Amino acid sequence: VLLNEVVDNLLAGSSLNDEARRLNAEGVPTPQGRRDSKKTPTAPVDWKPRWTPQTVRFVVSNLRHVGTTIDAKKWHELQALLLRRSVYVRVPRRRSLLTGLVTCSLCGRRMVRTGSGPGRHAWRCPTDTGMPTRCGKVSIGAEGLENLLVDATLARADKGDLARIVKKMGSGGEQDKVMAELEALNAREDEMSVAFGRGELPMSAFNKATTALAAERQALTSRLGRLTSASIISPYLGKPGLLRASWEGLTIDQQREIIRLILGKVEVTPARKRGLPKFDRKRVKIAS
Repeated sequence: VLLNEVVDNLLAGSSLNDEARRLNAEGVPTPQGRRDSKKTPTAPVDWKPRWTPQTVRFVVSNLRHVGTTIDAKKWHELQALLLRRSVYVRVPRRRSLLTGLVTCSLCGRRMVRTGSGPGRHAWRCPTDTGMPTRCGKVSIGAEGLENLLVDATLARADKGDLARIVKKMGSGGEQDKVMAELEALNAREDEMSVAFGRGELPMSAFNKATTALAAERQALTSRLGRLTSASIISPYLGKPGLLRASWEGLTIDQQREIIRLILGKVEVTPARKRGLPKFDRKRVKIAS
């Protein structure tokens, strides 16, 4: 039951970090902790390894759970979603609401949140000697930018734009189609392995076919991840005002994913005058 709850939460937009924090707060022992408590029952009851995002991912990605603890369709959808998230943005351990979402219009690189103290926070294109393609010439006030993008996200949700977004990304029927293609690919892979084991398929042909199947699986998994990521906004379809009412109760990771899905690409253009980074709505370009 607990594992399925974690899977459902992840599919609904929760992050691996969110689930690790929740499991630790609830005192749930990790698989390692359960094994160690059996070996050393005299150990302190409050001793157990801590959940980390990597531990959560390892558990929900374990093939042993497919078809037994976790529904096979959900498992495949989750693996595709986790793959998409990891490919879409490599974010630092410390993340903000817009991490990975805002880009510099001059060099196209992702901007980062900097500064400390009231009025000093900004989103900047950093200067990085290890990455000379970052220009370091664009910055904007953080609070104004964040408020603008949240307001734009909620406004589009209130206007009913969510249905258009979900339709554009694909429907449940398309998810089923991709799942069927993955199952057919698995069957082909099994047949090929049997033929190779019987000596009916030469090594060169087996290696070539394995490479081709791996590429096909990667393409299908990426496609499924794109379709599955829309599930986080599905509960708000046809319900104007619901996302706005639920916003404060969502985690930052959930909010970030919703902003990404609804707004798409966000660019910041350079300021006309140099000085402290200030917010200017005219400098923010939101994809239509």
